[in-house]
Amino acid sequence: AQNNANRAKWSLEQSKIRADRSLNTTIPREHDAKKHELEMTQVNWRATEKTTRDALEKKRLEVAAAQRTHEKAAEKLEKLKGDLTLLTVKAPHDGIVYYGAASRGKWATAAAVEKKLVPGGKVMPREIFMTVVDPNQLQIRASVPETKLKDLEPGLSGTANPTWNPEDEFNTRLQSISYIPLATNTFDAVLTTPKQGGDQIYPGMTAKIRIEIYMNEKAVAVPKKAVKKEGKGHFVTMKDGKKKKVKVGKSSATMTEILEGLKAGDEIKTQ
Repeated sequence: AQNNANRAKWSLEQSKIRADRSLNTTIPREHDAKKHELEMTQVNWRATEKTTRDALEKKRLEVAAAQRTHEKAAEKLEKLKGDLTLLTVKAPHDGIVYYGAASRGKWATAAAVEKKLVPGGKVMPREIFMTVVDPNQLQIRASVPETKLKDLEPGLSGTANPTWNPEDEFNTRLQSISYIPLATNTFDAVLTTPKQGGDQIYPGMTAKIRIEIYMNEKAVAVPKKAVKKEGKGHFVTMKDGKKKKVKVGKSSATMTEILEGLKAGDEIKTQ
C-alpha cells in the first residue's frame, strides 16, 4: 500500500511538472507562434490586397488606353475609306487630258508631273497632276506691251494666225484686259477662240494676234512725219509752202488721220 501511495505521489508530481511545463512553456510558445503566424497572415493579406488593387487599377488603365487606341484606329480607318473613295478619278466634263497645270498657256509642271505618274510614283497633297481641257472653252492669253494699251478696249475685233500653221486664220475678239502689270512688265489680255477649235488650236499653242483698233474707210490720212506740232495745234505745209492748221485723229506707225483742215486731193509736203 505504501508503494502504491509512493507511485501515485510520484505520478502526481510528474503530472504537475508536465502541467506546469505546458502552462508556462509549451502553451505560451504555441500562443506566440500562433500570434506571429496571424500577424504574418495579416501582413501578407494586406500586401496581397494592395497588390491586387494596384493590378486592378493597372488593368483599368490598360483597358482605357486600348479603348483610345481602338477609337483612333477607327477614325483612321474612316479617313482611309474616305481617301479611297477620292482615288476614283472622275472627269468633271469631256475634254482632253494634259499632265500638270497650265499657267498662261504653258504647261509649266508637265515635265515634273510626268515622272511621278508611274507605278510607285507619288504626288504631293493638293498637287495638280492632271487637267481636263474642254476644246470649246479655250481662250487666248496675250501679253500686251505698255505702249499698246492706249487704244485697246474690250469688244475690239481681230484675227489670229496659229504659229504651227501661219496660213490658217480665225476671227477673235478682245474680251478683257488687265492693267495690273505681269512680272514681265506686260499686261494680260484675254481673247476669244472659235467655238469649235477642230484641228486649229490646242492648249499650249501660240498664235499671232492682230487687233483692229480703228477703222474709217473715208478717213483723210497723211504721212505722220508731215504733221508738225506747234504749241497746242498741229500744222501741215501745203505744196505752195503755206502752213495750214489741221485737226488730227488717230495715228498709226506711219500715217495720221486728218479730221479737219484737209480734203481728199489736197497736196502737201511730206518733209
